[in-house]
Amino acid sequence: FVAREGHARVPRHHVEDGKKLGIWLNSQRERFAARDMSEAERTRSPLNDEEVRRLEEVGVNCVVDDARWERMYELLGAFVAREGHADVPDEKLGAWLRKQRERYL
Repeated sequence: FVAREGHARVPRHHVEDGKKLGIWLNSQRERFAARDMSEAERTRSPLNDEEVRRLEEVGVNCVVDDARWERMYELLGAFVAREGHADVPDEKLGAWLRKQRERYL
């Protein structure tokens, strides 16, 4: 996927060679999040350091919020390049941008 697409932002329901790659990657991110939880809070076994290193090596951002922020920022950049302004009418991108503006102010 990374070699073909040039990134590791696999859509959640993406299937690659008959395998549910998007769902698998989402579970790896959940396992990454489990690293910061107590044993009582965990519902999954946490990723070990080697697994994190290997995922990061192919460009996977294990922190879901960071990955989503980066993707939305890329979409905003593409919108601004195309339209020449940042008055975004798109429901998802526009809502994300309003939230970023609220955080800044």
